[in-house]
Amino acid sequence: KKVTGIIDGTDIETTSSYEGAGMVKRKKKVQKKTGIKEIECILYGWKAIVLFDRHTEIPLAVKVVPINEHESTYTRQVIEQAMRNLGHHSKLTKILMDRGFIDGATMYWLDQKKITFVVPARTNMDVAKDARALAQAALGHTETREERHSTGR
Repeated sequence: KKVTGIIDGTDIETTSSYEGAGMVKRKKKVQKKTGIKEIECILYGWKAIVLFDRHTEIPLAVKVVPINEHESTYTRQVIEQAMRNLGHHSKLTKILMDRGFIDGATMYWLDQKKITFVVPARTNMDVAKDARALAQAALGHTETREERHSTGR
């Protein structure tokens, strides 16, 4: 009855001749005779934003947008579509997402819907420092323990 979803985006590269394809500049590492070089290149295509069930890996919602669009713009739409697709059969209770999906308004909306969201943070990010400080204060500890979880993907 309870579903943990993972939301992720992936590029679908095409050529510039595809109607409606977006364009974005990205840096890529390429192997040269003199070693690995980072070059700037132009990519054309779309981005598929997919929310899938953590355990079964069944897609619950998909949104395809131009490659230059940012994921956070569509996070709520994809989650709402997954909720509609699940209907009364199951309830989306947790979302795992990377930093590309962070949007304050969406996180507030998720909180109001009682959906837990998990976003990995780098150890040097303010949010990670704040979380460690809050955990220490709540537990009365002077040390913290970091946990690393893998989704198996």
